[in-house]
Amino acid sequence: MQSSGLSNPGSSTVDATLLDDWKLNLIIRNRAPRTVEDYLKVGTAYAAWCGERSGLTRRDVQSYLAHLSTASKPYSPAYVAKVYRTLQQLFRFLVDEEVIEISPFIKMRPPHVPEQPVPLLTAEEVGRLLHVCRGRTFEALRDTALLRVLLDTGIRVTELVGIQLCDIDFTSRTILVTGKGRRDRTVVFGDRPAEALRRYIRVRATHNQACNSFLWVGPKGCVTDSGVRQMLTRRGAQAGVTGVHPHRFRHQFAHDWLSAGGNETDLLRLAGWRSRQMVDRYAASAAVTRAQEAHKRHRISDKY
Repeated sequence: MQSSGLSNPGSSTVDATLLDDWKLNLIIRNRAPRTVEDYLKVGTAYAAWCGERSGLTRRDVQSYLAHLSTASKPYSPAYVAKVYRTLQQLFRFLVDEEVIEISPFIKMRPPHVPEQPVPLLTAEEVGRLLHVCRGRTFEALRDTALLRVLLDTGIRVTELVGIQLCDIDFTSRTILVTGKGRRDRTVVFGDRPAEALRRYIRVRATHNQACNSFLWVGPKGCVTDSGVRQMLTRRGAQAGVTGVHPHRFRHQFAHDWLSAGGNETDLLRLAGWRSRQMVDRYAASAAVTRAQEAHKRHRISDKY
């Protein structure tokens, strides 16, 4: 029997009906709206590519992944790996619903993603970013507070834009954020982020969006993750710093934490990761530099 054998002859292709059923299943399982949206984008693109193919066989899946990797404008290995994981979830659903008997992903191996450490910001570059945000205007105070929070917590951009005013506790210097899988956790911030947040919140009280429950606002409402990316790109251009994006601060936080002597277990908890592999991945940036600095501190040969 082929791995794509149908137990329901009425569903012989990956089509809009199956994707609608998958969407409903994801919602029932309480997956985050952004996750549902991302999954459906991948599923819809796959269904469109399949055309006359059933889309249910291993050959279909492998051909699609090869297509993404070898197109005239090939997708990055990281994106192809993301598509692999997403389609794996789709086919798991199809097995559970008895649309197919066995997933074509059985014994398949995920695409290899070469390690590409994200370049870290230098202290001088961070200083330039903060410098271009100086001032007492609403945007200046908001952008300074936003940068300070990213640097001090390393939270994801979706977690950042999801912060509400009631999530901040200045007494304990903590922020409640909602991470992947709708898992809540508490992150801690220090003196300078606290000062920047207080200044921003004071001026925010006079803004036309003052009644908005979300922390970060602009003229038309709450700031979106796309809005954060645009702001960082703009501030980066003003400061003469290239490649400024939200995820870069997450890598920066992991490096700064470990460089300061923080342990990996605490980093795992603060960053909201469930696997130590994520610690290794995010700590890869400047790992050699940290090792060399540690060697200098330990002065291994001086005891002889």
